[in-house]
Amino acid sequence: MFKQGEGLYDMCLLGNDKVSEEGFMENLTTRFNTRNIYTYIGEQVVSVNPFCYLDMYSEATMDEYIGRAMYEVSPHIYALADDTYRELMSSKENQCVLITGESGAGKTEASKIFMQYIAYISSSSSMAGDIKDKLLKSNPILEAFGNATTLRNNNSSRFGKYMEIQFDYGGAPVGGRISQYLLEKSRVVTRGEGERSFHVFYQLLSQTGRLAALSLDADPSAYNYLACSGLYSVPGIRDAADFKEMENAMRVLGWAKADLDNCMRILAAILHLGNLDFEPDARASADLNTDCVAVSNPQLLAIVADLLQVDYGALESALKSRSISSGASARQSHIMVPLDLDQAYFTRDALCKGLYAALFEWVVDRINLNIQASASNASEVVIGVLDIYGFEIMELNSFEQFCINYCNEKLQQLFINKVLKSEQAEYAAEGIAWTEIDYFDNEPIISMIEGKGRAQPGIIPLLDEACLVGRNTPVTVVEKFAGSLSASAHFDATVGEPEEFVIDHYAGAVMYNTGSFLFKNKDTFFDDLVMALMTSANSMVVEMFTPKASAGGGGGRGRGGPSSSAGGSRFGSGRGRQGAGGGKTRPKTAGYKFKTSVCELIEKLDACTPHYIRCIKSNDEKRANYLDAERVRHQIVYLNLVETVRVRRAGFCNRQPYERFLWRYKMISPQTWPVWRGSPRDGVVAILDHIGVDRSEYELGRTKLFIKDAPTFMLVEQRRIEEMPKVAVMIQKVWRGYSVRKNFVQHQMAFKIQDLWRRYRSKRYFRAVAEVFAGVESDPNWGRYIQWPRAETTFIASGVANLKKVHLNWWAYNMVTSLTEAQQGVMRQKVEAHTLLSGRKPWNCNAPFKGDYLDDPATNPGFAKYKHAIVTLFQAGGDSMIRFAANVEKVNPKGKPQLRTFVVTDENMYKYDPKKFVVKKEAIPLAEVTKVSVSPQGDGLVVIHMKKPIRDVVLNAAAPGAPNLLPELVSAISSQYLNLTGRRLECAVNDRIEFNNSVVADPNNPTVTKAPGTAAVVSFVKSGAVPGSVWKKGKGVHIVEWA
Repeated sequence: MFKQGEGLYDMCLLGNDKVSEEGFMENLTTRFNTRNIYTYIGEQVVSVNPFCYLDMYSEATMDEYIGRAMYEVSPHIYALADDTYRELMSSKENQCVLITGESGAGKTEASKIFMQYIAYISSSSSMAGDIKDKLLKSNPILEAFGNATTLRNNNSSRFGKYMEIQFDYGGAPVGGRISQYLLEKSRVVTRGEGERSFHVFYQLLSQTGRLAALSLDADPSAYNYLACSGLYSVPGIRDAADFKEMENAMRVLGWAKADLDNCMRILAAILHLGNLDFEPDARASADLNTDCVAVSNPQLLAIVADLLQVDYGALESALKSRSISSGASARQSHIMVPLDLDQAYFTRDALCKGLYAALFEWVVDRINLNIQASASNASEVVIGVLDIYGFEIMELNSFEQFCINYCNEKLQQLFINKVLKSEQAEYAAEGIAWTEIDYFDNEPIISMIEGKGRAQPGIIPLLDEACLVGRNTPVTVVEKFAGSLSASAHFDATVGEPEEFVIDHYAGAVMYNTGSFLFKNKDTFFDDLVMALMTSANSMVVEMFTPKASAGGGGGRGRGGPSSSAGGSRFGSGRGRQGAGGGKTRPKTAGYKFKTSVCELIEKLDACTPHYIRCIKSNDEKRANYLDAERVRHQIVYLNLVETVRVRRAGFCNRQPYERFLWRYKMISPQTWPVWRGSPRDGVVAILDHIGVDRSEYELGRTKLFIKDAPTFMLVEQRRIEEMPKVAVMIQKVWRGYSVRKNFVQHQMAFKIQDLWRRYRSKRYFRAVAEVFAGVESDPNWGRYIQWPRAETTFIASGVANLKKVHLNWWAYNMVTSLTEAQQGVMRQKVEAHTLLSGRKPWNCNAPFKGDYLDDPATNPGFAKYKHAIVTLFQAGGDSMIRFAANVEKVNPKGKPQLRTFVVTDENMYKYDPKKFVVKKEAIPLAEVTKVSVSPQGDGLVVIHMKKPIRDVVLNAAAPGAPNLLPELVSAISSQYLNLTGRRLECAVNDRIEFNNSVVADPNNPTVTKAPGTAAVVSFVKSGAVPGSVWKKGKGVHIVEWA
């Protein structure tokens, strides 16, 4: 992990002489210049924003960090995320990640990287995968509606976000919840030069297909609310692509198309309202004797009313006047007060800010509704991720900067209490030797802002009082502050303009301008505007402005649960709501509500085990790979990073109560496993002694064990990991033995019952078989067509299959033995024909195989001559049996068919003249046959191939007017060939048959040929018009046609 020239990966490894601002800065600069933006301070991660993409966030990189201790791998947010998840699983306690740093330091990106890793390594069931996908998809939506481009950051979060990822005890995410804090809604109507409004406005205008329906123009400069800062596009911000990503995220979260359409209608209405103008109304002013206004472009107001689906008259009236209540209960009356020009524009802007704030809260609530854990998957533990605006110092610092910096003071105080103060306090309480380390404690700044009752008022209570009492101005507000806080070393009202004051924050001095403190703290949103919006026919608009059921005067939607919005009502304070007794309750100001929500957040974070990502902004110009030394040094100082290193180096990496350590690690030592009888402290020492941990590596406190270095702690963990399989095996062995013993008798009984049942079923079945086959010996077909009983079970079916084979063999035996010897011979010959031709050439198995078709005077006119010729043949010696005899067509060498009597004996084949029954030429020995060839068609052609030079015999066994005797002829030749040679004769089946057409010169010497001859070929052509087979000759090719 340590590489020469890349600096130290952990600031705690700095030498004693390097633990200073200079040493810290030098190491951080070295790592940054070698593209190492992450560095450890113990278990904390320091992240320096490089303002460019680095290839270090792939799944392959994530795999390198799974299950690895932080000191084992290179610094990365993945390492901290893995450590957080493992601690969640091992301790079953809530965890939180605090991502701190000023605006532009990369906090939002760090939170997304952390979330991606948690989603990657946590349980991957189908439900968990759906939840993880929804949690990740919430980011594009929240960034679109809550982020904007500022001078310091192109994608600055203009709201605070605390996301809780809820897990079950198995480590699977089951839901989530988002809390949002102090949306900078004033950005909707105004902002600094060179900045942008919220991203979603520019994303909407990039969608040309949507604009006509919303009466919008694609040019952002056409809208006053966007044109006021003069910046419309930003390098690296892809508005059109980001809109599509947001749209896809909404679909993943289950939003209907109407939800997106309604959001876009409200955004379009805000843009149009920004172009709404007013002018003095002379007639109304004269009638009422006061300044009155009229809408200069009513057609634009009509578009707004149509987009919001509200009553035009109610909306116009709310923008031009406001009602004031007088009296109480039944005596209460309402007076309409016209607004002057400035008040009308102020009301218009208040409406737009309120609309956007309500829309943003609706979006957050809708996301929470989609990602919340179901009733059947209640959350057990959570990981909270805090991504909140960083410390801000602007050219003009207003109420928003005051609230943001106050929140950062609270977070810094939490860090001090958790990491610096509490750690040293714990060492003292446990009796551990410790040298106190000085650090900057910002408690006095927090007290100055919040106050401590009437005796010590703070800025927020004083501001609330100024909003409620008398006619205060920005100047009198500063005077009020100065009168109560002049003794504080962190407050100064003697510099700058009369309406300005300075707070010396932990991050540096900031001058605030109170010009808009009063009306921003009042957060005015008149009831008339609410009533106008409640006339909407759009249920979403009405829902956005329906007061919540909870008390406290906040407004909002009633979803049956607490609001996800922290830091202020959507409506603002208004003029105060009626109490239960008809009187007015004191309005809750924006500052008061924000302080309350921040304190609740700190209380929630304080109940979790914290993990820190300390983000540093490398430069103010957003230049890639450039580090401004002075800017970075300033952040190192106010983030107390050097002090953190000192505390971490002097402290202990792990501390656990004796009881918990003994319970977790007692299996390591034979002395403590399985039962330890002594005190927990002695048991801990026995475990550490057993694995050889030196006494200098740990300290024993009053109630806890303190381990100094991470390698020592990991050694203990590793030994536990090594022992756990043994423990698991022992548990498995005991359980399996118990389980087997417990179930043995039950299993044996089950086996016996199964065996008896199978026997019973088998006997019942075979009795049924015996019944249906009773008397089968007298059946002429020996049970061939009897229907077998149905086998009801698999084990019977397997036995029945074998039984059917036995029956089939028995049936075949009876069939064969019932035949005469002659019939058996015919059957054997048909079996041979089946073997040679079945599936290869069509043939009729039912055709009679007579063998000798000429041994019948009724059908053979030359019967006497035939018998004489056969007797003469047998007397000559050698032949003793006729296997086949019939009249067929023989094809001569010239291709001419001639009728011949073809006789197959037990030794030879003969061709006779069918009239005189004289042998034509010589005998053809069966042993000299090499193979026979037939076609796959329905013809009777057979070629009997002979050993060369003997000419092949070409016959048509389907002579005109005679049955096709080819199967019988081929089977007779094949069977006798097998008897003579002991070999099976090859039967080839082809559409084209090539044969030897040579002619023998001397019949007594067949080895001498008259001419070598050429190979002849037979082709087959089917012709339905031709009755029977017809031979043709052409160009050396014999053609056979058949019907």
